Amino acid sequence: ADQPARERRRVGGQGAAAAAAGKMVKKKRQSKRQTLKDKYKIQKKVTQHHRKQRREARKAARNGTGPKPKKDPGLPNLMPFKEQFLRKALEENEREKEHER
Repeated sequence: ADQPARERRRVGGQGAAAAAAGKMVKKKRQSKRQTLKDKYKIQKKVTQHHRKQRREARKAARNGTGPKPKKDPGLPNLMPFKEQFLRKALEENEREKEHER
């Protein structure tokens, strides 16, 4: 109370006023900015990873050990209306072949 009003304002700020009122002070949210060092480091790692994947894909193509194509499991025998479904699929295939000609 013995300080002038101007100095009292300058000393506290929101934190002192909140502490005096018995309230918790909110923390400032940390910035989501990325340092340039981190940015370029990540770019470098990404290009390294892509390069490695291309290299391994070339090796796999040479050796013939690439990813195998997935086989069509077909239709299970217990599927209801299997015959009707097969007939319909055959008709559609024939229509497409005729349409191409």
